[in-house]
Amino acid sequence: MAAADILTSDVVNYLVMRYLQESGFSHSAFTFGHESTVAKSPVDPNNVPPGSLITFIQKGMQYLEMEANLQVNKNFFRKAQSAIHLFIRSGSSHPGRKCRGGVQAAFAGGLAN
Repeated sequence: MAAADILTSDVVNYLVMRYLQESGFSHSAFTFGHESTVAKSPVDPNNVPPGSLITFIQKGMQYLEMEANLQVNKNFFRKAQSAIHLFIRSGSSHPGRKCRGGVQAAFAGGLAN
Protein backbone atom coordinates (compact mmCIF):
# COMPACT_ATOMS: atom_id res chain seq x y z
CA MET A 1 0.00 0.00 0.00
CA ALA A 2 1.35 3.45 -0.88
CA ALA A 3 1.50 6.10 1.83
CA ALA A 4 -1.29 8.13 0.20
CA ASP A 5 -3.59 5.08 0.16
CA ILE A 6 -3.20 4.16 3.83
CA LEU A 7 -6.26 5.93 5.21
CA THR A 8 -9.15 5.10 2.94
CA SER A 9 -12.74 4.60 4.02
CA ASP A 10 -12.23 0.84 3.65
CA VAL A 11 -9.35 0.94 6.10
CA VAL A 12 -11.29 3.07 8.58
CA ASN A 13 -14.28 0.74 8.31
CA TYR A 14 -12.06 -2.27 8.92
CA LEU A 15 -10.44 -0.62 11.95
CA VAL A 16 -13.86 0.22 13.42
CA MET A 17 -15.14 -3.32 12.86
CA ARG A 18 -11.96 -4.77 14.35
CA TYR A 19 -12.31 -2.47 17.37
CA LEU A 20 -15.90 -3.62 17.88
CA GLN A 21 -14.78 -7.26 17.73
CA GLU A 22 -11.90 -6.71 20.15
CA SER A 23 -14.20 -4.89 22.57
CA GLY A 24 -16.67 -7.77 22.66
CA PHE A 25 -19.39 -6.19 20.51
CA SER A 26 -19.55 -9.15 18.15
CA HIS A 27 -23.12 -8.52 16.95
CA SER A 28 -22.39 -4.85 16.28
CA ALA A 29 -19.14 -5.82 14.54
CA PHE A 30 -20.96 -8.33 12.35
CA THR A 31 -23.70 -5.84 11.44
CA PHE A 32 -21.24 -3.03 10.76
CA GLY A 33 -18.99 -5.33 8.74
CA HIS A 34 -21.92 -6.50 6.65
CA GLU A 35 -23.29 -2.99 6.02
CA SER A 36 -19.88 -1.50 5.24
CA THR A 37 -18.83 -4.47 3.06
CA VAL A 38 -15.54 -4.83 4.94
CA ALA A 39 -15.14 -8.34 3.56
CA LYS A 40 -14.58 -6.82 0.10
CA SER A 41 -11.93 -4.38 1.35
CA PRO A 42 -8.27 -4.88 0.38
CA VAL A 43 -7.16 -4.86 4.03
CA ASP A 44 -5.17 -7.94 5.06
CA PRO A 45 -6.20 -8.77 8.66
CA ASN A 46 -2.79 -10.36 9.26
CA ASN A 47 -1.14 -6.96 8.79
CA VAL A 48 -3.33 -5.19 11.35
CA PRO A 49 -2.16 -5.58 14.96
CA PRO A 50 -4.69 -5.65 17.81
CA GLY A 51 -5.72 -2.23 19.12
CA SER A 52 -4.88 -0.48 15.86
CA LEU A 53 -7.80 1.96 15.94
CA ILE A 54 -6.96 3.14 19.47
CA THR A 55 -3.25 3.40 18.59
CA PHE A 56 -4.07 5.39 15.47
CA ILE A 57 -6.30 7.81 17.41
CA GLN A 58 -3.69 8.21 20.18
CA LYS A 59 -0.97 8.98 17.65
CA GLY A 60 -3.22 11.53 15.99
CA MET A 61 -3.82 13.22 19.33
CA GLN A 62 -0.06 13.23 20.06
CA TYR A 63 0.53 14.81 16.67
CA LEU A 64 -2.02 17.54 17.40
CA GLU A 65 -0.37 18.21 20.77
CA MET A 66 3.06 18.42 19.11
CA GLU A 67 1.69 20.75 16.47
CA ALA A 68 0.18 23.03 19.15
CA ASN A 69 3.47 23.07 21.10
CA LEU A 70 5.45 23.90 17.99
CA GLN A 71 3.12 26.83 17.29
CA VAL A 72 3.61 28.16 20.84
CA ASN A 73 7.39 27.75 20.56
CA LYS A 74 7.44 29.42 17.14
CA ASN A 75 5.65 32.47 18.58
CA PHE A 76 8.04 32.55 21.55
CA PHE A 77 11.13 32.37 19.34
CA ARG A 78 9.78 35.09 17.04
CA LYS A 79 9.44 37.41 20.05
CA ALA A 80 12.88 36.40 21.34
CA GLN A 81 14.39 37.12 17.95
CA SER A 82 12.74 40.56 17.95
CA ALA A 83 14.16 41.23 21.41
CA ILE A 84 17.65 40.24 20.28
CA HIS A 85 17.42 42.54 17.24
CA LEU A 86 16.31 45.43 19.44
CA PHE A 87 19.21 44.72 21.80
CA ILE A 88 21.73 44.67 18.95
CA ARG A 89 20.31 47.83 17.32
CA SER A 90 20.52 49.68 20.62
CA GLY A 91 24.30 49.39 20.54
CA SER A 92 24.43 47.90 24.02
CA SER A 93 26.39 44.81 23.05
CA HIS A 94 29.65 46.37 24.33
CA PRO A 95 30.26 45.35 27.99
CA GLY A 96 31.35 48.85 29.05
CA ARG A 97 28.38 50.63 27.51
CA LYS A 98 25.21 51.36 29.35
CA CYS A 99 22.08 49.89 27.87
CA ARG A 100 20.06 52.55 26.09
CA GLY A 101 16.82 50.72 26.63
CA GLY A 102 17.30 48.04 24.00
CA VAL A 103 16.88 45.03 26.24
CA GLN A 104 14.52 46.80 28.59
CA ALA A 105 12.34 47.90 25.68
CA ALA A 106 12.36 44.43 24.21
CA PHE A 107 11.33 42.78 27.44
CA ALA A 108 8.84 45.50 28.38
CA GLY A 109 6.66 44.33 25.51
CA GLY A 110 6.39 40.95 27.19
CA LEU A 111 8.41 38.18 25.65
CA ALA A 112 6.03 35.52 26.95
CA ASN A 113 2.90 37.10 25.45
